[in-house]
Amino acid sequence: MSEEPKKIGKYSVHSVAGSGNFGIVYAGYDPFTAKRVAVKVCSASTQAADGAARLFRKMFFNEAHMAGALDHPNILKVLDAGEDAGEPYIVMEFVVGGRTLKDYCSSAKLLPIERVLEIGFKCAKALDYAHRRGIVHRDVKPSNIMLTPDGEVKIGDFGIAQRMQLDITQVLGIVGSPIYMSPEQAREDNIDQRTDLYSLGVVLFELLCGRPPFEAAGFSRLIYQITNETPPGLTTLRPEVPKPLAQL
Repeated sequence: MSEEPKKIGKYSVHSVAGSGNFGIVYAGYDPFTAKRVAVKVCSASTQAADGAARLFRKMFFNEAHMAGALDHPNILKVLDAGEDAGEPYIVMEFVVGGRTLKDYCSSAKLLPIERVLEIGFKCAKALDYAHRRGIVHRDVKPSNIMLTPDGEVKIGDFGIAQRMQLDITQVLGIVGSPIYMSPEQAREDNIDQRTDLYSLGVVLFELLCGRPPFEAAGFSRLIYQITNETPPGLTTLRPEVPKPLAQL
C-alpha cells in the first residue's frame, strides 16, 4: 500500500503507529467491538518476487494463527488476521500511550536498575510461556517490547518469525536484528528457545548501560564480534550495577 489506506478489511485506519522489517502498523478501529486496534500489514509480501511473496503470505498467516493462540498478560494479543488488496494483515490489541523499550536505551534515559529487573522478569515469564508451547520469537529487541502507561510489559511481534530462519533464509538471508542475535542465529545454525534468552540478555544489557554489548560499523564485523568475542563487563560501564546482576 503506497498511501495510507482509509480501511483495511473491516477496520478503519486512523494513522501510522509504526513500521518494521516486514510492514507497517496502523492505529485502527474495530466497528464490531467498538475498540481501538493495531493493524500490521505485511507489505513485504507484495514487494518480494513471486516465490518469496507466496512464502511470506503462508508464513504470515501461519504465525498469526500460532501467535493468536498465546494468551499471556505480557504478550501483545493477536485478535484477527486477514488479507486486503493482496496484502496480509494481523490485528492486535492497541496499547494507548505505550512506549517501546527503545526509548530507554540511551545513557541519558536509563531506567532505575530495579525497574530493569522487573521488566526482565516479566519478559522472561512471557518467553517461558511461549517456549513451553513450542513458539520461539527469534527477534527479541527493545522495539518489540512495549511499556504501558501503568508500567506493564508487552512483547509484540510474537511468533511472526517463528520458522523464517529455517524456511526462507535462502530467499532473504539472515532474518532478525543483528545486534540482538545469538551466536547460533548469526551463524545460521539450528536454534531453539535459548536464542530468545540471549537476545533478552542483550536487551537488558542495553537498558542497564545505554549501549549493546557489541557495536561495529559494519555487519560482518558485528557478526564476528557476536560469534567470537567476549562482551565488556557491565560494572565497567555502569559501576552501580550489582555484581550478581552483571554476572547474570
